[in-house]
Amino acid sequence: MSLFDRNLSIFKTLKPTYTRKRIGYLGRYNTDGSIDPDPRADLPADTVWVRFDGERGATRVKNLRVRAEWGTPVWVEFNELTREDEVREVHSLLAPQTFGGAVAAALNTPALPASVPTPTTARDLLPGGVFADAGGGLTVRVLPMWLPGGGWWDGSTLITLTPTSTANRKALAVIGIHPLTRAVTTALTTDRGLAVALISDGLPTAAGAADLHAVTAAHPAVYWVGAVELAHGATSIDPARIIDLRLWSISTMTGATASAAGQAGLVPAPDAGDETRFLRGDATWQPVSASGADAVLTGAGAVTIPRYATHPDAVPVAPNAADDEFAGSTLDGAWAWVNQGSAAATVSKSRLLLNVPSTSSSNVRGVFRTYPGAPCTWEAAIRGWSSLPLWSGANNYSVGLARRDSATGRIEMYSIAWQSASNALLLLCDRWTSATVFSATVASAQIGRVTFASLYLQLVDDGTNFTYKWSLDGVYWTPLTSFARAAFLANANQIGLAVFTQQNGGTIYLQSDWLRRTA
Repeated sequence: MSLFDRNLSIFKTLKPTYTRKRIGYLGRYNTDGSIDPDPRADLPADTVWVRFDGERGATRVKNLRVRAEWGTPVWVEFNELTREDEVREVHSLLAPQTFGGAVAAALNTPALPASVPTPTTARDLLPGGVFADAGGGLTVRVLPMWLPGGGWWDGSTLITLTPTSTANRKALAVIGIHPLTRAVTTALTTDRGLAVALISDGLPTAAGAADLHAVTAAHPAVYWVGAVELAHGATSIDPARIIDLRLWSISTMTGATASAAGQAGLVPAPDAGDETRFLRGDATWQPVSASGADAVLTGAGAVTIPRYATHPDAVPVAPNAADDEFAGSTLDGAWAWVNQGSAAATVSKSRLLLNVPSTSSSNVRGVFRTYPGAPCTWEAAIRGWSSLPLWSGANNYSVGLARRDSATGRIEMYSIAWQSASNALLLLCDRWTSATVFSATVASAQIGRVTFASLYLQLVDDGTNFTYKWSLDGVYWTPLTSFARAAFLANANQIGLAVFTQQNGGTIYLQSDWLRRTA
């Protein structure tokens, strides 16, 4: 509350704002005794003549509340702040007796000044809307608004339209305002036959839109606000034949080039047959075609967008035959356990859960499927990792992806590891001579004790070298290690999801949303 409002509130508690309430009647008599029909005659704005107590003489009174109609009974009170009389409201008993209930209720609203246009439809209430003036004829008004150039249009200007001079023809009369000078411009579109539909349900038809574009494009500096359909010889305006053009005055976007930035604007209209195309930065509609694991955006300067550009966990539009989204209730027949022991696999709600009880000795237990020949790229989403692990126990364990040579039994594991000795969360690449015999650690990196909703692992086999990467979002990948693909596994022919345990005494859980071949 402002200081003025606080002081006013205090003042009103000490002394009422309005006093001396009494009945008056609007209007005055002329010197010859006749009625002066205008209760505001010879007075400044917002004042009215009022007669009190049946006197023929009239007093000037402030009126901000009621419509000025001669003879209206009103309540008048003295404003202690402004020190003048004010008309407060129409008398609720005497006014209905004089004018009738409906008219009396209407009198309790102030008259609109001549500069304020009278809306005729709900559409007319929009700032800058074009509508027929209440005075009739071929006159329109444009409601007050801020113009694109920053100028203020006050809506007081009457705009007279002229229909086509050609008999048995009609056209659209287009109304525009210059955004800087506020000068009014009107123009007629091409003459059309009376049977040609130019407006339908408040919008231009295809023929009407083409005619309007011809006018607006020829005068780009004008802010076009509306159009009215008029036939030859028309003497009045049908409000249903008025359309809004303000968005038409916003230019269409300008596309960018390799050396120049584009300009903001309306989206260019797609042609018939473009319903499956996308809008490029050069302001053209281009086709999208599926190509393997990626979406290829064709046309000049074509680019390839990875199929997970929207979200890595979204099911690919064109999945690879080797992908597994774990959408069923059990693992399909392509999977097989290696060193299962008492471990179990559960598929539910599009997730695979490996439940691996630990033993006193080191073990790698997991499910594997066929690994194709290089080149290929594999990705997996591993969920449930936490700084307070989902699994129990206090010793070493890890979960992740693995490759295997079924002929030798060797396993190369790429995993997230909790190492009790260093009390750290690690990314590891380990080699195992068999599922129970550890060989060596190739690479490790501590990534800190943080909580993951998902961690994404990626294996890239280009036929010569092998790279292990990880990501927090499935989009941006960080390499952990790279080496010759046959350095340890001479003939890797299986890929899988696996768990390593060592003297844990508890149970380890690996949870995965999917395993996909992405290239």
